[in-house]
Amino acid sequence: MTAFFIIAAVIIAAIVTARILVRKKVTRLMMVPSPFLKEAPDASTQKEVKAAYTLTFDTYTHAQITDDMVEARTALNKKALRNFRYVFGMQLLAALGYIVFTQGNGFFIGVPFAFLSTMRYLTFKDQFRPHHKGLAGFLKPIKNSFLEIVKPEYAFHLALIAMAASFLVFLTSFLDWRYDFTNLGYLVAILFHLFLLKRTNQKLKKTHNLKLLLLRVFGINDAAAFTFEGLLKYWEHFGSFFTVVDPSYLKSVVRRKNQILPLVATSFFVIIFAELIAEDYEFSKDLLHYGILLPLIVVASIWYIQRSLKAVDAKFTRDQAHLNEKIAALKANPRTPNNTFKHLPTMCYDDTWKMAVANYVTYSDVILMDLRGYSKERQGCGYEVDYLFDHTSVDKLVFLISAGSLPLIEDLMQERWEYLKIDSPNRHNTAPKIALYESTSERNKDIQGLLDLLIFTASNYIETRQPQQQQSTLPPQGITPTMT
Repeated sequence: MTAFFIIAAVIIAAIVTARILVRKKVTRLMMVPSPFLKEAPDASTQKEVKAAYTLTFDTYTHAQITDDMVEARTALNKKALRNFRYVFGMQLLAALGYIVFTQGNGFFIGVPFAFLSTMRYLTFKDQFRPHHKGLAGFLKPIKNSFLEIVKPEYAFHLALIAMAASFLVFLTSFLDWRYDFTNLGYLVAILFHLFLLKRTNQKLKKTHNLKLLLLRVFGINDAAAFTFEGLLKYWEHFGSFFTVVDPSYLKSVVRRKNQILPLVATSFFVIIFAELIAEDYEFSKDLLHYGILLPLIVVASIWYIQRSLKAVDAKFTRDQAHLNEKIAALKANPRTPNNTFKHLPTMCYDDTWKMAVANYVTYSDVILMDLRGYSKERQGCGYEVDYLFDHTSVDKLVFLISAGSLPLIEDLMQERWEYLKIDSPNRHNTAPKIALYESTSERNKDIQGLLDLLIFTASNYIETRQPQQQQSTLPPQGITPTMT
């Protein structure tokens, strides 16, 4: 057991070191210009004129969500549930394939796969709502704890396990000279399963991608936890989201996807498996642990740290062409293997983040500006507010604010609204109105309320404005505004 603890300590040290170094590197690169831009973005020289119409506000809390908003969310939930039901049907067909094509011999794959798929459908068909009343709400955390293996995010992993088990049986039949048509059925079942996965992906790709741009005050961990670990966990059922990455986002990713436990658990089973083999060949356990496994883990840890740091360079947005590639890839394949929508958190240099925001403002269906934590000392997001008023309709904007901060936020809005660019889409809006959502201490209720408001805003925007913008599939080339 000593060897296991040493190896586990090396793995944990490597993961923690990689996280710290990645966070430091991201923070450093955010502050420097892109080495790939041939010239600095042109400053905007557009004339500004005084706004002709007065800006007004609609303020909401979770207790003030209207029936229209609930209806919009309910309609979207029904579509998501229909897709979830379709996926469940395809999983049952795949399970049946493992039994039928192997003439019943594959029941040990098909039956567990069908059982887990059924449990997933029955227990997670309400996954599209953050807030549940009564007993359902009370049981939700208990359900999430005890039904970890059937969570929808692990569905694709279980499919891979089923296919791997089937292929192992098929392969063993050759190694043991037991080849017959029954064993060939395992291969046919795998091909059938792959066909169903592809068919499912093609169908779900046709679902409209409700695109959300999230802007926020950088560096506030509590705000990041609410949005990235709460709101966006549900939004991914309805569409993609875009945001500019900062260290608080990276910390949130770590909290959502903890690598330590699975890697340590995997190492434990690898050691047990290696020891069993070593016993068969009368191989020294000390030599196995300290002469082979530990050096391999050390080398793998060094590789992991280097790979993590190198990946940061590849992910940072270099220029407009690089950003267009990312958006095009998302548009071509918007779904993950687990059938949620992909998201596009974007790492940006000091002179490419404005370009990214400009493109996402054009490409998104709704924009959420998280102003919690805004103060007179934290005025950087004022530039983004100014840019939004100048370049996109207020009809697709929602601002998230802290309780009690309404007077300060209204002052910011009125100040940035006073003068607009001459071609601002808001200049001719005779009744400009901003939607503000005021957060409370009711986390799940706030996530549900904000989700309802965002869905309603996006649906209205698509219905009234989007038809004229369907001409282009990507944001205009070369958008490099300066937010002034």
